[in-house]
Amino acid sequence: MSGANESPWVARITKLLDRGVITKRAELRPAPLGDLRALSPEAASIQLDCALKRLYVPTAQEVDLMWVWLEQARAHFVSNYPSLAAYRGRIHMLPSQESQACAEVPPFCLTGLPGTGKSELVRAHLRVIGPPTTIDAGPGVGQVPMVGALAFAVGPNLVPTKLLEHITGDRCKCTADALLLARRRLYRQGVGLIMPDEFQFANGSSGANTRIAQSLLTVSLIGIPSTYSCNFSLLHRLRSRPPEDLQRILNRCVTHQPLLPESDDWRAYLRALRDIAPKVLEFDLDADAILIHRRTGGIRRAVRRLLCIACAIAWRNRTRATGKEIELAYLDPEFACYRSQIDALERIAAGDQRARTANPGLWNPLESDADAATSAYLARLRKQREERVEQQALKDAATADERKAMRAIENGTSPKFKLAKPGDARPRKRARQVRCADTLQSNFSKVKRSL
Repeated sequence: MSGANESPWVARITKLLDRGVITKRAELRPAPLGDLRALSPEAASIQLDCALKRLYVPTAQEVDLMWVWLEQARAHFVSNYPSLAAYRGRIHMLPSQESQACAEVPPFCLTGLPGTGKSELVRAHLRVIGPPTTIDAGPGVGQVPMVGALAFAVGPNLVPTKLLEHITGDRCKCTADALLLARRRLYRQGVGLIMPDEFQFANGSSGANTRIAQSLLTVSLIGIPSTYSCNFSLLHRLRSRPPEDLQRILNRCVTHQPLLPESDDWRAYLRALRDIAPKVLEFDLDADAILIHRRTGGIRRAVRRLLCIACAIAWRNRTRATGKEIELAYLDPEFACYRSQIDALERIAAGDQRARTANPGLWNPLESDADAATSAYLARLRKQREERVEQQALKDAATADERKAMRAIENGTSPKFKLAKPGDARPRKRARQVRCADTLQSNFSKVKRSL
């Protein structure tokens, strides 16, 4: 709880340090869609995709991460915003004094597979903190903004000065001048956390990893806690940096894990997806939850795409999206890139080194096999691949009639078997016995005794 003498910057964050409050403020549920059958399948798919993208239901891991970020911001405000009087004194500091007051703060790295929802988590944290407000800082200062957190997307032409332009809004030719301007402006605005995002779009040339590392080091020199998100592919590029750079920009790296099929978070997410389009999505949470995870690996972007394709198939067939349509959507050409990614993930989980070498963007180069969350996810992928291989082996070993019966069961119909007529029975031919020397000798003795 906030104290009576707590500064307004600290008090604002303190009241948010409750997991129930974080979940409620981060959650975003769009209104259910009406009947989309009046639209064309293409238009209905676009409308459904936009609604599914707006949905956000925080998981337990994401709530914990937002708690950590709030604690970082609060610690920054406690050290640098102890009171209104201290704030007024700081904003009137000389540039030389400002540089001495700022200490380097290594950034927090949020990494994970593409499509797990890292950018959605950044936007959710902004909702938790809330929009910028203003406070009266006292005589000589007046009304000042209190931003809380600053998030922005990084462009493809990334250099330290460009990154600082995102922060300050002003152009400076000299990095040192831009850094000083960023420190003064962000302190006056009451920013406790910087969140640059979409670094993968700056990862397009041989020198991109150098520019990204320099930009991240520049952000750490501002003296404000920062969190940046990136995919595994960028981590592989950053590993070529010198150790002194890695110790700063990868000081604390956390993997944003996909959802597990047995978790409550997975079922809550599927239930929320189904509630957006109840007149179209009719998959069963008990029977189809494992199926959807097997086809998507628990990656949210893949789940949304799979359901949109399944709905398009259902609209064309004048039906609703159930487990049957989800299976057809998995085999659809529009889902091919996700299908190959899930197959590669399963191969990597099964220990396939060739798949691991060919897909460096699907595994974390900094994570050990002993990590509990990653081990659980890889174990689940291994199990899914073993089940799929067993099912395929069973189909390959089946006869034509058995395969026809399997297809009928999968389609939800009763298998039809051809009944034999009484005249169809044929006498079974006696198998030809192989004669050996002992058998011939015994038969010869029997014949000799009978004579």
